[in-house]
Amino acid sequence: MKTTLPHFSHARYGSKAARGREGFSLVEVIMALAVMSFSMMGMLGLLSVGLTNFQKSMDLTVRSQITQELTFMLQRTPFKDLSSGTATSHYYDSEGLLLPNARKDDSVYTAELQIESLTETATRVSPTITYSTTPSQLKAITITISRTSASSVRPYEFTTYVSNTGL
Repeated sequence: MKTTLPHFSHARYGSKAARGREGFSLVEVIMALAVMSFSMMGMLGLLSVGLTNFQKSMDLTVRSQITQELTFMLQRTPFKDLSSGTATSHYYDSEGLLLPNARKDDSVYTAELQIESLTETATRVSPTITYSTTPSQLKAITITISRTSASSVRPYEFTTYVSNTGL
């Protein structure tokens, strides 16, 4: 039995001369590169916006962590040690870790605590609020956190009220 191979015509698959011309023309390659470069330019514009938003969110996260740490510290402080009219400063690095006062030049964030008696801060409190304790047993503590290097960034301010629980 003799096996014969099918006959393929050059018209269907192209001749040897036609096969050398297959591929993309120079104009098609240039157009494809132009479309890709145009889309990449848009993505580069989004990159700067994304990095700016990332930096702002990291800044807000660190400030929130500092506020939580200071609020927790104030909750553990005896009420008699919270004297009105005092302001203290704490210094933090870029990760929100407390630095000793000797290294305040290396700080990225500065947190200032301002302690006031409630009678001194009556304008901040709504007159419709009723308290279960007398105003002399309440302190208003304002925590202001600012970046030491960036003067254009607004300071973050948080006010909390601490009552005398007798501890």
